[in-house]
Amino acid sequence: MESVIRYYDGYDEASRLTRDNVGKLEFITTTHLLNKYISAEHTLLDLGAGTGIYSFYYLKEQADQSQCISECMRVLKPGGILAVAYVNKFFIFPYLVKWDTRFLTNQWMAKFLEEGSISSADEDCFWTDAYFHTPAQIEQLLGEHGADKLEHAAADGIGVIMRDTVNTFGGEQFDSWVQYHLRTCSEPSILGISNHGLYVGRK
Repeated sequence: MESVIRYYDGYDEASRLTRDNVGKLEFITTTHLLNKYISAEHTLLDLGAGTGIYSFYYLKEQADQSQCISECMRVLKPGGILAVAYVNKFFIFPYLVKWDTRFLTNQWMAKFLEEGSISSADEDCFWTDAYFHTPAQIEQLLGEHGADKLEHAAADGIGVIMRDTVNTFGGEQFDSWVQYHLRTCSEPSILGISNHGLYVGRK
């Protein structure tokens, strides 16, 4: 946990979701889906949330009645809503290889496809301690813990593999891309290639 804290102390996670269209798309998708289930009377619990950009968003939207608390997941009441963001294990390896071909090794491939995790202690670690899941693994894991699926979406969809193009869109073009994305982000084939996934369930 210490390595994760150190990493995010030196990384501006909030700007990742605001600095370009692809980052904004992830933020728009997440709030679009959560807004279906979060209302002013709810209490919010935000765990492992980087800089807390979503907590601050909902505090701003519902400042009078929402509060964010830092407790463990067991506080979720029956009927409560659980939202889990994750990184797709099928996305991360090709993305790394595109960025730097030194990751094109059987060892790194096994890290993602077999182990599904990395450690800050790994040689040439590019990030911090992290776990990666397929969409099917996330659904199975959360189902086993009593979460009934409400939504499962590709938070950035195919926008992340078209970053250079999507980031040129302005005004109406970006609005049209957002509408396309929101209409397709729950399609399983897109879920399988997106970088970030979002699972929303009910206890």
